[in-house]
Amino acid sequence: MTASARYGIAARRLSVIIYTVAIMFTAFVLFYNLDGRLLWNDEAETALLAGNVIKYGLPKVVVDGKNLIAYTATSADSNEKQVWIWSPWLKEYVAAASFSLLGKSTAAARLPFAVAGFLGVVLFARLVFTMYGSHETAIIAMLFFISSELFILHVRQCRYYSTVIFAEVWLILGLYHLFNARYRRGALHMAMALAVQFYCNYIIVI
Repeated sequence: MTASARYGIAARRLSVIIYTVAIMFTAFVLFYNLDGRLLWNDEAETALLAGNVIKYGLPKVVVDGKNLIAYTATSADSNEKQVWIWSPWLKEYVAAASFSLLGKSTAAARLPFAVAGFLGVVLFARLVFTMYGSHETAIIAMLFFISSELFILHVRQCRYYSTVIFAEVWLILGLYHLFNARYRRGALHMAMALAVQFYCNYIIVI
């Protein structure tokens, strides 16, 4: 085996080790102590509506004698059938799925959104490597991503933030395919990413 071949094998092994450490660090930062603090105002709104999705099949604001779900406390929040209309419903159904699988808890409310953030980091690293063909660039970009305090704080919440971030990376992947003349694949990725963004937040998709 030549010296260059040995160097190539050693470089690939080192890349695997660094990727593994970076992924483990990402998982620790995003999943550790998810129930360490109570759900704040907007998170509680999502979690309560998710509970009603399980009960009624729709995100309703039905008063249960203990909780009143309201954002503006006007008719803009819900319609005459008490169905939530202030914002799209993707986050409520995601949280409801988590509650159905894991039971109702603070950690269960936040877990699927932390998972979306984790997948966003992994997809971002893959996208950067695809675009630049450099493991070093992909690893550095991934570490910059996961070391962002704003990113960490947002994706550890029971809100739509992490799904929007994941969809944004996905959208860039679709654009990359379009720019490389893979039109059908690019259009499919972009359409799905925009659909996710739309059902997260009407304004962001614009």
